[in-house]
Amino acid sequence: MEIETKYTVVGFLAPSAITSLELRHYVLEPQGDERHHDLLLDTADRAITSTRHALRLRRFDDGRPTVITFKGPNTAAEGLHSREEIEAPLPDDISNPLDYARWPDEIAQRVAALIDGEKYANTDDSSTGKGGRDGKGRRVAAQSTPTAHLMPLVEMDIHRRTWTVTHSGQTIAELALDVGEIRAAEAQSRGTWDGDATTDTEDAQQQSVKRKKTRKMWIHELEVELKDVGQQSDLDALAKRLMAQLPLRPEAQSKLARGLALLEPREAAGASGGETPFALAARTMIRQQLRRACKHAADVRDEKDPELVHKMRVAIRRLRTALQLLEEAPEAAFADFPGTDARRLRRLRRRLGGLTHALGAVRDTDLFIERVRTYSEAYPELHDDLEPLRHELQAQRQSARATLIAQLDTRKLAKTLARLYDLSADDDGQQDENPHADSEQSDTQDGRRLQVRHVAGSAIWRRYEAVLSYKTVISDSSLIPLTPPPTLHHLRIALKRLRYVIELFEDELGKGKKGTLRTLMQAQDHLGALQDAVVALALVTRLRDAHPDNRGLTIYAAALTTQRDTLRRDFIPLWQQLADQPLRDRLAGLLVGL
Repeated sequence: MEIETKYTVVGFLAPSAITSLELRHYVLEPQGDERHHDLLLDTADRAITSTRHALRLRRFDDGRPTVITFKGPNTAAEGLHSREEIEAPLPDDISNPLDYARWPDEIAQRVAALIDGEKYANTDDSSTGKGGRDGKGRRVAAQSTPTAHLMPLVEMDIHRRTWTVTHSGQTIAELALDVGEIRAAEAQSRGTWDGDATTDTEDAQQQSVKRKKTRKMWIHELEVELKDVGQQSDLDALAKRLMAQLPLRPEAQSKLARGLALLEPREAAGASGGETPFALAARTMIRQQLRRACKHAADVRDEKDPELVHKMRVAIRRLRTALQLLEEAPEAAFADFPGTDARRLRRLRRRLGGLTHALGAVRDTDLFIERVRTYSEAYPELHDDLEPLRHELQAQRQSARATLIAQLDTRKLAKTLARLYDLSADDDGQQDENPHADSEQSDTQDGRRLQVRHVAGSAIWRRYEAVLSYKTVISDSSLIPLTPPPTLHHLRIALKRLRYVIELFEDELGKGKKGTLRTLMQAQDHLGALQDAVVALALVTRLRDAHPDNRGLTIYAAALTTQRDTLRRDFIPLWQQLADQPLRDRLAGLLVGL
């Protein structure tokens, strides 16, 4: 019997924070980490999951034997899950791992009972024609292969870190922190597992089904499973201490249930034409960007990939934009968000500002360091002269990293993220994975029900008006080379805000959004390069003045000056695209679909 509590992590949670927990009489002992790939299996007619059972194949990256797990119906309440669980290693000599007739008997019997009834009844008499056992004691079916084929419905890639929980020297539980992804294809007939053997029937079936875009969900959760002498009272005591110290919420759904939800049909993206309830759209926006930010937090902390700093920064920016959209919405929108108003949303959005700036400081310094490295490789004779610049950048990065880690660890941020998680949840506390699912939305006092079409048009056009306002300082494109860089930087911010709003409402808008977004991104990227050159030139000029005899710094400053002036001049045609009628017409076309 498997008895465990599940919690969704609703903020940034580093493994080190778990190891350092104060759990009074309970002691945590780190056991390391593992990566495993799971397939959740069923037949085409859902013979297993329709009866609330689960069947899983798990393969480990470290080469351990593949494990088959059969689970009975799940009983869940307040994050506590209880169900029968049987595990066994997959025999090495099975050519097709989905051939359940060759699995260990204790699991094969249960699977066969659900799929084929009495056809695979347990018997040791092979002469009866009802099956028997092979030389290794495994059950052998009367037929060489089952008539109903298993297929993967859901895939999971999980990075798991585990701790043993002891009390008075005895093991009472295992604590596991899971980070990973659940994937499910809308076409139920999926491929086999990494090229494993299939029958001709399976192969033909796979070829006949057109693969659709895979739907997926990121997961970040904590599980506490009873072991050995552990009791329910231990789970209760641990729950109180874990919930008090970590950003957790009880999780009522198993991974299987969340994976199966991804298989449910949904409306085609963009089909609603703005009729999606605004409250549902706002929750979806907040939830998606919050998950993307949290997904990268641990790797950003561990400096695994500098690009993840950029991805997390973008997610936080879009999250702030989503909050601002709700903040700007008519007051009637707050009927679906009890206890929330524009003032509280503004406070949440501003609390994320410090994290955005901290991420930006690290990201911008990383890019500057990379540009200096590239320049030094192109001009190796200047490499030694640029050492003061490299030293200064490393010092800036170290300071920026310290500020970022401090931001990630603040209690205020943890509370903000937990509040955002609750804000994005439905009234029953669950987070709906289908942004187009039916939603019970509160009516306004005069009977209106706000939809996306009642908010998106004004939000988009207002931000385009902010872009157009720069025509008062750039009345003629020929003036761009004379425009102060700070003005162009603020124009870039206005473009970014317009782009993010269009992206957040993308599924609801009409045709032409791709071309519009491409125009905005080209202009934004160009002005971003210009701002990078301006900032770099300021630093290099300061260092050059401190080292007047440094030839390399003098030459690099001159190169940056040329780059700045060229980028400013080359922005002329991009500005013409932004300020002229064609873009206005395309934006209007987007809103027609609403």
